[in-house]
Amino acid sequence: MDINQLAEIYVDYLEPSLRVLGFLIVVIFLLYMLGLVRDSKKKGDLVNSAFSFIINIITKFVSFIGHALLWLAKAVLKIVTVIFASIRDFFTSEL
Repeated sequence: MDINQLAEIYVDYLEPSLRVLGFLIVVIFLLYMLGLVRDSKKKGDLVNSAFSFIINIITKFVSFIGHALLWLAKAVLKIVTVIFASIRDFFTSEL
């Protein structure tokens, strides 16, 4: 089998079938969501789960930013400590 034949199979058969499959998955998901929205009890559950997901994501994002800032502060403190120690050693050294 040549690379040209493989490319022809991909372009003619595989890629179009994957596009159709992806489109069908999106349509099925949208129909499922439409069914959830029609039922009032499930709609309430959907809204509650969406809000809890949003709050969870925001909490994790703020926590990640806090951890990143803490790491950055520690790294800057180590760099400043090394710089001050170098300056101190330069001025306190004897020739």
